[in-house]
Amino acid sequence: MKIENGDELDLEGKYCWITVDSISILISKKDEGVSVSLYPLDGESEESLAETWLTYAEAECNERLWPEEV
Repeated sequence: MKIENGDELDLEGKYCWITVDSISILISKKDEGVSVSLYPLDGESEESLAETWLTYAEAECNERLWPEEV
């Protein structure tokens, strides 16, 4: 599947992989929030090079701080 600029997707499963040039991105839906891990292409079984996460509670508390859509 190819994603065009501006496409919005809903993650229905527990995780998905996205490839952007030489980077593999793992997006994981957890009970408490979402994590994102970055790997080199074809290095997905190794330790991730970068990670971040956000809990649903944090997103709800900070929603008012996010800019409006333009």
